[in-house]
Amino acid sequence: MKRTIVLVALLFALVAGTSAAQRPGQKPPAKEPPPDYFPLPGGAWWKYRSTTDAGATSEFTMKVMGDEKVGDVTAILVDIESAWPIREWYTKGGGMVSWHRESYLKNNQTVDFSPTRIAMKNPLATGQTWSWKGKGIMDVAIDETATVGGVEDVVTPAGSFKAFKVSTTVMQGPTKVQKTYWYANQIGLVKAITDTGSVRSTTELIEWSFRKR
Repeated sequence: MKRTIVLVALLFALVAGTSAAQRPGQKPPAKEPPPDYFPLPGGAWWKYRSTTDAGATSEFTMKVMGDEKVGDVTAILVDIESAWPIREWYTKGGGMVSWHRESYLKNNQTVDFSPTRIAMKNPLATGQTWSWKGKGIMDVAIDETATVGGVEDVVTPAGSFKAFKVSTTVMQGPTKVQKTYWYANQIGLVKAITDTGSVRSTTELIEWSFRKR
């Protein structure tokens, strides 16, 4: 009798183990993708609305256009479609998003950042810092320092997000600009506030898609 009970128990354990484990022909469970707070998949787009404290509004759309050579580097080209269209070139790797080039299409001005500009660390983590010094469009000196705060709840027209807060102080020539960004995992920028002292504007994500528009 005891032997029968033991055999039944072993059989039950084997069946339970087979149920929990991957069965023949069964697809393995999908792995959780690694954190990415600056995703740039081909064809992705994000639409934003900016509003100044005076009530003026404007909209722009960021689109990932594909890969393009920048010197010896293959970078990801991003178009910012607005009244003043801009092109930007990025690479990702080594825990960093690197910003290589910026171009203002209307006035045909382009700058290759030297040294390569740090767009952000990726993935983000509370307490991270980074800084960059170089020159922007029209050789304007730029000195910026960023600090990552904690995760906050952010509500925008596109929905509610858990997002890391990144506070950045930028000296553009003699002008001090305070910038605050909120980045959500696997989505990217969901909100930003820019304060120049004379103008303060808030930018919020309206909609986005990782499919071509």
